[in-house]
Amino acid sequence: MTKTENEKKRLREEGEKSGPITQEGDMPQKKFYRSRAHCNPLSHNNTFDYPPHPSKMDWSDHYPNMSPSDPSQKIVPTVLDIGCGFGGLTIALATLLPKQTILGLEIRAKVTEYVRLRIMAHRKESPG
Repeated sequence: MTKTENEKKRLREEGEKSGPITQEGDMPQKKFYRSRAHCNPLSHNNTFDYPPHPSKMDWSDHYPNMSPSDPSQKIVPTVLDIGCGFGGLTIALATLLPKQTILGLEIRAKVTEYVRLRIMAHRKESPG
């Protein structure tokens, strides 16, 4: 094993022993969330629950600090960042378009977790 492989193995083992890499609300570090770029993690994966129709999607988990002024209205994304990667543009758009609901889409699970934690850390730093 090379030095890099040994380091990766050590970090993986430490993560298994010590729990999550990043605590909820803390800013994640990109180096722990890298993933192979050219694989489709959705192939042969049935762990996602899909609504029967887009109009049936409940977005409230993704936008916990938002509630519509009219209770009969649903919160829906108004701006999409498709292939958001580590979320740089997604967060920049949220800053530039504060009245919009921004949704970043990424197929790599580890990178998605990184962005989720990054957004939570930003929400903790700047509530509202």
